Amino acid sequence: MAGIDGLLSLLELQPADGLILAADKAPTLILGGTKRVLTMPPLDGPTLQALLFEILADDKKAALEREGAVEVSHASPRMGAVI
Repeated sequence: MAGIDGLLSLLELQPADGLILAADKAPTLILGGTKRVLTMPPLDGPTLQALLFEILADDKKAALEREGAVEVSHASPRMGAVI
């Protein structure tokens, strides 16, 4: 199981419509169109990159490094496909 699956499980627990991950910011849930910042430490850049690089294909890694953002889908064993 990828390390990011723990964060993605928050989507099911809340239940939330989305999860925003950004370097040096705490994860943010989207609940009914409203953003709610989680009460947890921010994800530093290297930690976020490590979490994402576990699940990204090489072309998506290159796009992330080039553009600073990327949209992907990920099949979590617990939750199924997450975009």
